[in-house]
Amino acid sequence: LLGLLLEAVGRVSPLECPEAAVYGYGALKFLTMNSALCTRLLSRGVLELLTLHMMLIVNEVEENGSVAQQTAYALVQLTATLRHVSSCERTFPKLLQCGTVTQVCRLLPAFKDDADVTANLARILSIVSTQPECCEAAAKHPATLPACVALLKAHSKHPAIVVRIAYALGNMMARDDEARYQLFCVPDFTETILSLLTEYLKQDRESQAAPDPLCPTNASPEDVMVKVVRVLANVAVEPRVGPVLARSKT
Repeated sequence: LLGLLLEAVGRVSPLECPEAAVYGYGALKFLTMNSALCTRLLSRGVLELLTLHMMLIVNEVEENGSVAQQTAYALVQLTATLRHVSSCERTFPKLLQCGTVTQVCRLLPAFKDDADVTANLARILSIVSTQPECCEAAAKHPATLPACVALLKAHSKHPAIVVRIAYALGNMMARDDEARYQLFCVPDFTETILSLLTEYLKQDRESQAAPDPLCPTNASPEDVMVKVVRVLANVAVEPRVGPVLARSKT
C-alpha cells in the first residue's frame, strides 16, 4: 500500500493537480508521524519525491512570480511531511545527496509572505542545521542568509518562526567565520536583530508582570531572546563585526 501511495503521489503534479496533491501529501504527512512507517517510506524514495516536487514549485515561482493558491496549500502539506522525514536520523546523509537542503533554501525567499509555509521551513531549517554538513550547505547557499533576515522582519510577531530561524542562524554562525561576516553584511541585519531583542525583552518584562495562563505560546519571549543573543554572540566573534555592534547605541 505504501508503494502504491508513493507511486500515485509521484504521478500528481502540484502545479497541474494541486487539490489531489494536497490530499496525497496530507496522507504522507500523517503516515510519517510514525517512525517505522517513515523509515519504510524513506527506503521507497519519499525524500526524493518531496524534493522533486519542491523543485517544481520553486521553479514555477522563480519563472512566473507566483503559483496558484491551491498549490501553496499543497506546499504546506508537503513541507509538513518533510519536517517529519528530516527529523529521522538516517535522513541526514540523504538531505545533501538529494539536494533537499538546496530546495529548502530556495523556498525560503519564494514563500516569505506565507506564514504557514514559512513556519514549516523554519522547523526544517532548525533541524537540518544541527547536522554539520547540512548546516554548512545551508549557510553557503546564496539565498539563505538574506532570506532569514527578511523572514525575521516579516514575521517578527510570530515567536514560533523567529525562535526557529534564530536557532538555525545561531547554528550556522557557530561554525563559519565567513558566514558571520556575510550575515552581518545582509542589509538591515543589525537593525532587525536588535529590534527583535528589544521587542521580546519588553514582552518578557510584561509577561513576568502579568502572566496569562489562558494564552500559552510555543515560544516564550525568553526562548526568543536566548536564540537571538546566541546569533549576536556568534556573529560578534568575527573581528570586523564585534566593534561595529559595540558602537550601536541600541
